Amino acid sequence: MIKCVSFDCDGTLVDDKYDNFFWNEEIPKAYAEKNNISLVEAKKFVYSEYYKALYIERIANWTNYDYWLERFGLEKEKLLLILEHENLVYDDSKIILKYLKDKGYKIVVISNSEKNILDIKLKSLKHYVDKAISVFNKYGINKGSVVFEKELLDLELKPEELIHVGDDFEQDYLSPKATGIKSYLLRRNSKKEDLQEHEINSLLDLKKIL
Repeated sequence: MIKCVSFDCDGTLVDDKYDNFFWNEEIPKAYAEKNNISLVEAKKFVYSEYYKALYIERIANWTNYDYWLERFGLEKEKLLLILEHENLVYDDSKIILKYLKDKGYKIVVISNSEKNILDIKLKSLKHYVDKAISVFNKYGINKGSVVFEKELLDLELKPEELIHVGDDFEQDYLSPKATGIKSYLLRRNSKKEDLQEHEINSLLDLKKIL
């Protein structure tokens, strides 16, 4: 019997344009304003720093929000305030979360996003979410079977009592499946006739599954 439904965040509940907006637009914009240079110059520099940190310096916390704000000398509160005004939640997210909540299911979000960013992304959905787990802050790694195994214990659930939904084949389908969790891969831009048994193209499909 299913007692809990867990969701990925980016690309599942919230448009992944959110991260693109933050990393590729707002950080360069803030850097340009701070250093009084053009946005074009700022983007060129910021993108080169991303590349250098990942491939040359091999920085372990490459996706760490605070790391980049400190590296670029940017104001955290100002950028967080900008992000709070961005509403990129998918239309079917609130509908399905409310439906599941009304039906008595426990709702969990498991994401690679940092906790402070995850909280902002889920701001309009927080009334429906029982637990939001930042894999980055808790484990320092991307979602994997070990994360689902540990979280099952924390949630006091058996694998057959939870289903997971996300848009990444390895992290949101194969990893939970390896733990014995039934998982569904979300392919929003696909036609119904092109979907396999474990795939859905709308979160509203969960109504039929459950």
